[in-house]
Amino acid sequence: MLTDERKEIILEMVREKKTVSVAELRDQLQVSESTIRRDMAELAARGDIRRIFGGAVFLPEDASAEEIAEEPTDDEKKQGMIRIARTAAELIRPGDRVYIDSGHTVRMVIAYLTEKDAEYVTNSLPAAAKLGAAGFKTTLIGGSMNGTGSVTVGADAILGVQKNRFSIGFFGADGVSVSMGFTTAGVREGLVRRTAAAATVSARRFFLITKEKFGVSRTVTFATLGSGIILTDAEPPEEIARVQEVRVVKLGLSE
Repeated sequence: MLTDERKEIILEMVREKKTVSVAELRDQLQVSESTIRRDMAELAARGDIRRIFGGAVFLPEDASAEEIAEEPTDDEKKQGMIRIARTAAELIRPGDRVYIDSGHTVRMVIAYLTEKDAEYVTNSLPAAAKLGAAGFKTTLIGGSMNGTGSVTVGADAILGVQKNRFSIGFFGADGVSVSMGFTTAGVREGLVRRTAAAATVSARRFFLITKEKFGVSRTVTFATLGSGIILTDAEPPEEIARVQEVRVVKLGLSE
Protein backbone atom coordinates (compact mmCIF):
# COMPACT_ATOMS: atom_id res chain seq x y z
CA MET A 1 0.00 0.00 0.00
CA LEU A 2 1.32 3.45 -0.96
CA THR A 3 1.97 6.02 1.76
CA ASP A 4 -0.64 8.45 0.41
CA GLU A 5 -3.26 5.69 0.30
CA ARG A 6 -2.48 4.71 3.88
CA LYS A 7 -2.80 8.31 5.08
CA GLU A 8 -6.15 8.67 3.33
CA ILE A 9 -7.42 5.55 5.12
CA ILE A 10 -6.17 6.92 8.45
CA LEU A 11 -7.88 10.24 7.80
CA GLU A 12 -11.13 8.54 6.81
CA MET A 13 -11.10 6.43 9.99
CA VAL A 14 -10.47 9.46 12.16
CA ARG A 15 -13.26 11.40 10.40
CA GLU A 16 -15.70 8.54 10.88
CA LYS A 17 -14.87 7.59 14.49
CA LYS A 18 -13.68 11.06 15.67
CA THR A 19 -11.05 9.40 17.90
CA VAL A 20 -8.78 6.53 16.81
CA SER A 21 -5.92 4.80 18.62
CA VAL A 22 -2.55 3.88 17.17
CA ALA A 23 -3.30 0.22 17.95
CA GLU A 24 -6.55 0.31 15.96
CA LEU A 25 -4.80 1.81 12.95
CA ARG A 26 -1.92 -0.67 13.24
CA ASP A 27 -4.31 -3.63 13.20
CA GLN A 28 -6.40 -2.21 10.36
CA LEU A 29 -3.46 -1.36 8.10
CA GLN A 30 -1.10 -4.15 9.12
CA VAL A 31 1.92 -1.89 9.52
CA SER A 32 4.15 -0.99 12.46
CA GLU A 33 3.17 1.54 15.11
CA SER A 34 6.17 3.69 14.13
CA THR A 35 4.79 3.90 10.59
CA ILE A 36 1.35 4.89 11.93
CA ARG A 37 2.90 7.58 14.15
CA ARG A 38 4.90 8.96 11.21
CA ASP A 39 1.77 9.14 9.06
CA MET A 40 -0.16 10.81 11.88
CA ALA A 41 2.61 13.38 12.34
CA GLU A 42 2.36 14.32 8.66
CA LEU A 43 -1.45 14.56 8.83
CA ALA A 44 -1.20 16.71 11.96
CA ALA A 45 1.33 18.99 10.26
CA ARG A 46 -1.19 19.47 7.43
CA GLY A 47 -3.83 20.41 9.99
CA ASP A 48 -6.08 17.42 9.18
CA ILE A 49 -5.99 15.79 12.61
CA ARG A 50 -4.86 16.55 16.13
CA ARG A 51 -2.59 14.04 17.82
CA ILE A 52 -3.32 12.94 21.37
CA PHE A 53 -1.57 10.46 23.62
CA GLY A 54 -1.90 7.05 21.96
CA GLY A 55 -3.86 8.18 18.92
CA ALA A 56 -5.53 11.04 17.08
CA VAL A 57 -8.77 13.02 16.98
CA PHE A 58 -10.53 14.63 14.04
CA LEU A 59 -9.84 18.31 13.48
CA PRO A 60 -12.91 19.85 11.76
CA GLU A 61 -12.25 21.80 8.57
CA ASP A 62 -12.91 25.17 10.17
CA ALA A 63 -11.37 24.54 13.58
CA SER A 64 -7.83 25.40 14.61
CA ALA A 65 -5.80 23.49 17.16
CA GLU A 66 -5.81 26.63 19.34
CA GLU A 67 -9.57 26.83 19.21
CA ILE A 68 -10.25 23.29 20.40
CA ALA A 69 -7.34 23.04 22.82
CA GLU A 70 -8.21 21.59 26.18
CA GLU A 71 -6.96 22.95 29.49
CA PRO A 72 -3.20 22.20 29.49
CA THR A 73 -2.12 19.46 31.88
CA ASP A 74 1.57 20.40 31.79
CA ASP A 75 2.08 22.84 34.68
CA GLU A 76 5.02 24.66 33.08
CA LYS A 77 3.03 25.25 29.89
CA LYS A 78 -0.01 26.42 31.84
CA GLN A 79 2.07 28.86 33.89
CA GLY A 80 3.59 30.24 30.68
CA MET A 81 0.11 30.78 29.22
CA ILE A 82 -1.01 32.52 32.41
CA ARG A 83 1.97 34.90 32.35
CA ILE A 84 1.26 35.76 28.72
CA ALA A 85 -2.44 36.30 29.42
CA ARG A 86 -1.80 38.52 32.45
CA THR A 87 0.69 40.66 30.55
CA ALA A 88 -1.73 41.04 27.64
CA ALA A 89 -4.57 42.15 29.94
CA GLU A 90 -2.37 44.89 31.39
CA LEU A 91 -1.92 46.44 27.92
CA ILE A 92 -5.56 47.54 27.59
CA ARG A 93 -6.27 51.25 28.09
CA PRO A 94 -9.46 53.21 28.80
CA GLY A 95 -11.42 53.77 25.59
CA ASP A 96 -9.82 50.87 23.70
CA ARG A 97 -11.76 48.85 21.15
CA VAL A 98 -10.28 45.39 21.70
CA TYR A 99 -10.36 42.37 19.41
CA ILE A 100 -10.30 39.01 21.19
CA ASP A 101 -9.89 36.05 18.85
CA SER A 102 -10.69 32.38 19.45
CA GLY A 103 -7.25 31.14 20.53
CA HIS A 104 -7.07 29.27 23.84
CA THR A 105 -4.31 31.48 25.28
CA VAL A 106 -6.19 34.57 24.11
CA ARG A 107 -9.36 33.46 25.91
CA MET A 108 -7.30 33.14 29.09
CA VAL A 109 -6.73 36.92 28.93
CA ILE A 110 -10.38 37.43 29.91
CA ALA A 111 -9.74 36.10 33.43
CA TYR A 112 -7.26 38.93 34.07
CA LEU A 113 -9.11 41.87 32.51
CA THR A 114 -9.80 44.88 34.72
CA GLU A 115 -10.48 47.69 32.22
CA LYS A 116 -14.23 48.27 32.09
CA ASP A 117 -13.92 51.48 30.06
CA ALA A 118 -13.24 49.53 26.86
CA GLU A 119 -15.28 47.58 24.30
CA TYR A 120 -14.41 43.96 23.56
CA VAL A 121 -15.20 42.47 20.14
CA THR A 122 -14.92 38.77 19.29
CA ASN A 123 -16.19 36.05 16.95
CA SER A 124 -15.75 33.45 19.70
CA LEU A 125 -18.92 32.37 21.49
CA PRO A 126 -17.05 31.10 24.60
CA ALA A 127 -15.11 34.38 24.79
CA ALA A 128 -18.26 36.49 24.40
CA ALA A 129 -20.01 34.48 27.12
CA LYS A 130 -17.12 34.96 29.54
CA LEU A 131 -16.82 38.68 28.76
CA GLY A 132 -20.54 39.28 29.18
CA ALA A 133 -20.72 37.30 32.42
CA ALA A 134 -17.86 39.41 33.83
CA GLY A 135 -19.69 42.63 33.03
CA PHE A 136 -17.55 43.87 30.14
CA LYS A 137 -19.07 45.72 27.17
CA THR A 138 -19.05 43.00 24.53
CA THR A 139 -19.87 42.70 20.83
CA LEU A 140 -20.18 39.27 19.20
CA ILE A 141 -19.48 39.29 15.47
CA GLY A 142 -22.30 37.59 13.54
CA GLY A 143 -21.95 35.00 10.82
CA SER A 144 -22.22 31.26 10.17
CA MET A 145 -21.14 28.74 12.78
CA ASN A 146 -17.94 26.81 12.18
CA GLY A 147 -17.56 23.04 12.48
CA THR A 148 -17.20 23.04 16.27
CA GLY A 149 -19.97 25.60 16.83
CA SER A 150 -17.65 27.83 18.83
CA VAL A 151 -16.87 30.70 16.43
CA THR A 152 -18.62 32.63 13.69
CA VAL A 153 -17.14 32.52 10.19
CA GLY A 154 -18.06 33.23 6.59
CA ALA A 155 -18.85 36.34 4.58
CA ASP A 156 -21.07 37.93 7.23
CA ALA A 157 -18.39 37.52 9.89
CA ILE A 158 -15.75 39.04 7.61
CA LEU A 159 -18.01 41.99 6.77
CA GLY A 160 -18.76 42.45 10.46
CA VAL A 161 -15.08 42.61 11.30
CA GLN A 162 -14.33 44.96 8.40
CA LYS A 163 -16.73 47.55 9.83
CA ASN A 164 -14.45 47.91 12.85
CA ARG A 165 -11.12 49.53 13.62
CA PHE A 166 -9.43 48.02 16.66
CA SER A 167 -7.00 50.01 18.78
CA ILE A 168 -5.58 46.75 20.17
CA GLY A 169 -6.03 43.09 19.30
CA PHE A 170 -4.96 39.72 20.64
CA PHE A 171 -4.44 36.76 18.32
CA GLY A 172 -3.51 33.12 18.78
CA ALA A 173 -1.88 30.90 16.17
CA ASP A 174 -1.33 27.22 15.51
CA GLY A 175 2.17 27.95 14.26
CA VAL A 176 4.76 30.65 13.56
CA SER A 177 7.49 30.16 10.97
CA VAL A 178 9.79 32.24 8.78
CA SER A 179 8.38 30.68 5.61
CA MET A 180 4.66 31.23 6.33
CA GLY A 181 4.42 33.72 9.20
CA PHE A 182 1.48 33.30 11.59
CA THR A 183 -0.69 30.38 10.54
CA THR A 184 -3.82 28.49 11.56
CA ALA A 185 -5.40 25.22 10.42
CA GLY A 186 -9.02 26.33 10.01
CA VAL A 187 -9.53 27.93 6.60
CA ARG A 188 -12.67 30.01 7.25
CA GLU A 189 -11.59 30.92 10.78
CA GLY A 190 -8.21 31.91 9.32
CA LEU A 191 -9.89 34.36 6.93
CA VAL A 192 -11.76 36.03 9.78
CA ARG A 193 -8.56 36.18 11.84
CA ARG A 194 -6.69 37.72 8.89
CA THR A 195 -9.38 40.38 8.48
CA ALA A 196 -9.35 41.21 12.19
CA ALA A 197 -5.54 41.46 12.26
CA ALA A 198 -5.63 43.84 9.30
CA ALA A 199 -8.25 45.96 11.12
CA THR A 200 -6.04 46.30 14.22
CA VAL A 201 -3.49 49.09 14.70
CA SER A 202 -0.18 47.37 13.87
CA ALA A 203 1.70 48.88 16.82
CA ARG A 204 -0.76 47.16 19.20
CA ARG A 205 -1.38 43.94 17.27
CA PHE A 206 -0.30 41.20 19.67
CA PHE A 207 0.25 37.52 18.90
CA LEU A 208 0.09 35.33 22.02
CA ILE A 209 2.44 32.46 21.26
CA THR A 210 3.61 29.62 23.50
CA LYS A 211 7.05 28.19 22.79
CA GLU A 212 5.91 24.97 21.08
CA LYS A 213 4.33 27.01 18.24
CA PHE A 214 7.67 28.31 16.94
CA GLY A 215 8.85 26.70 13.71
CA VAL A 216 5.41 25.19 13.01
CA SER A 217 3.40 25.92 9.85
CA ARG A 218 -0.31 25.27 9.27
CA THR A 219 -2.67 25.71 6.32
CA VAL A 220 -3.59 29.40 6.33
CA THR A 221 -1.33 32.43 6.81
CA PHE A 222 -3.29 35.19 8.51
CA ALA A 223 -0.42 37.59 9.25
CA THR A 224 3.18 37.99 8.13
CA LEU A 225 6.21 38.17 10.39
CA GLY A 226 6.96 41.75 11.41
CA SER A 227 3.29 42.78 11.30
CA GLY A 228 2.82 42.97 15.06
CA ILE A 229 4.34 41.98 18.40
CA ILE A 230 4.74 38.48 19.81
CA LEU A 231 4.08 37.93 23.51
CA THR A 232 5.67 34.61 24.45
CA ASP A 233 6.99 32.59 27.36
CA ALA A 234 10.35 31.66 25.77
CA GLU A 235 13.05 33.06 23.51
CA PRO A 236 12.07 32.43 19.87
CA PRO A 237 14.41 30.92 17.26
CA GLU A 238 16.99 33.43 16.01
CA GLU A 239 15.59 33.45 12.47
CA ILE A 240 12.21 34.62 13.81
CA ALA A 241 13.65 37.15 16.27
CA ARG A 242 15.64 38.81 13.45
CA VAL A 243 12.49 39.93 11.64
CA GLN A 244 9.83 40.00 14.35
CA GLU A 245 9.44 42.12 17.49
CA VAL A 246 9.16 39.80 20.48
CA ARG A 247 8.43 40.43 24.13
CA VAL A 248 9.36 37.48 26.31
CA VAL A 249 7.25 37.31 29.45
CA LYS A 250 9.69 36.22 32.11
CA LEU A 251 8.82 34.37 35.31
CA GLY A 252 7.60 36.85 37.91
CA LEU A 253 6.44 39.55 35.47
CA SER A 254 2.92 40.70 36.22
CA GLU A 255 2.61 38.21 39.08
